[in-house]
Amino acid sequence: MNIDKRSVEKKRLIFKSFGDGIYSLTGGLDIKEASKVNFDLVEADIVSAQSNDLSSINGYNTVFIHKDDVDFIFVSETFDTDLHD
Repeated sequence: MNIDKRSVEKKRLIFKSFGDGIYSLTGGLDIKEASKVNFDLVEADIVSAQSNDLSSINGYNTVFIHKDDVDFIFVSETFDTDLHD
């Protein structure tokens, strides 16, 4: 699906997960599988910028975008306090 600037006007992309179409960090990975995840795709929900309600582009309310097409900074977070610096 091609997304042009006009189709995202008055909409926000809410980033949900990073993955590769097979593995993702939000699915509860086994520690052995975690090293297999390639961060090639960004999963995002489409919401209205005015109401924050779920919206759509071309009938889709969730899209996967290649990481090279999105300007973002990945910040990993864990709730395991033993791993915090």
